[in-house]
Amino acid sequence: MGTPMIRVEHVSKEYRLGVIGQQMRRRNEKETLTALSDISFEAGTGETLGIIGPNGAGKSTLLKLITKITRPSAGRILLNGRVASMIEVGTGFHPELTGRENIYLNGAVLGMSMREIDRKLEEIIDFSECRKFIDTPVKRYSSGMYLKLGFSVAAYLDAEVVIMDEVLAVGDAAFQNKCIQKIREISESGKTVLFVSHNMNTVRNLCSRCLVLDQGRLTYDGEVELAIQRYLSLDLSSDPAQDLDHQRRVFHKTGEMAHMTYIDLFGRRVFEMGEALRFRLRYRALRDLEQPCLRAGVWAADGTAAAIGFVPLTGARKGENEVQICMDISRLLPGKYRLELVLTESDDSGRMVKQDALRNAAAFEVALPKDRPLYRAYNRDWGYVELPMSVE
Repeated sequence: MGTPMIRVEHVSKEYRLGVIGQQMRRRNEKETLTALSDISFEAGTGETLGIIGPNGAGKSTLLKLITKITRPSAGRILLNGRVASMIEVGTGFHPELTGRENIYLNGAVLGMSMREIDRKLEEIIDFSECRKFIDTPVKRYSSGMYLKLGFSVAAYLDAEVVIMDEVLAVGDAAFQNKCIQKIREISESGKTVLFVSHNMNTVRNLCSRCLVLDQGRLTYDGEVELAIQRYLSLDLSSDPAQDLDHQRRVFHKTGEMAHMTYIDLFGRRVFEMGEALRFRLRYRALRDLEQPCLRAGVWAADGTAAAIGFVPLTGARKGENEVQICMDISRLLPGKYRLELVLTESDDSGRMVKQDALRNAAAFEVALPKDRPLYRAYNRDWGYVELPMSVE
């Protein structure tokens, strides 16, 4: 490791429940939430450090402390250089302003000078792949275009430390590959990168070292593959029923008309090969949804897309809605998976518009039943789906 650019020393963060700013509601003095507990690590020059862990582990809290969005309750954080943050790409975009105008607005929010933005404007536009629409108000952008532009602005910041939190949920596969290459360039230029993601393949490809957080504690600091195995063992230990209301979203854009609030796998995390996965989903609609649809993506533990499914939703009325879904996962081979959920609605032109999306709505495992001896030697290099075969 090179010269330490980030040093985190015995950092803890507690939140007092019932407190807003300096004004206190009635509360018990002992009502506190420990988001982080005694975290210590260093990150050196040119190092890309992965940070992984289940939802609620404290990853985003740690990044907010490092970027000085909030302050630690105990311990200290030492930074050796300017920090560029990609915690929520596109945050601060004004829907009525054009893409070009939002580059200047967002760049200023991120700490870029007018001269710096002028100098990099054409590179930012080219990288975003939004040139055709750059003088169109961003309220007319798709969610993918919106995030592409946001990532592009943040990617051209001059800083010694770059912090990225789930930023590669941006755009299509080709653009994601371009983003990965850009992150490599940032690291190879000598900058220190902190990278948070639920995509284990990306963590493998980008990171030279990895931290694992669980329930606010640092449980592992070291080799990437061992960190991933530690994380995967944690991911299936949480409750099959999850509150989705306050989980971080894949994209951040004004105008969503629905919000997923709760998922329940009916008490199960492990399913034998050949079984179906059933779950209950609740979502809140801000208006009646004419043609809503739920897209469910199944991702393998290493971050590889394994399967996809679609189902139209009926009776989606303004207010609280609940639906029970049955998904055929009978052809999935043994392994650990996570469920991505995207709630969409068809617009007047028939285009599916994202209303809400969660990369990590739930985790589950497919296990080998005793009557399937052919798969005793299964390994992940075979793939993820069983293909039906017969002798003719």
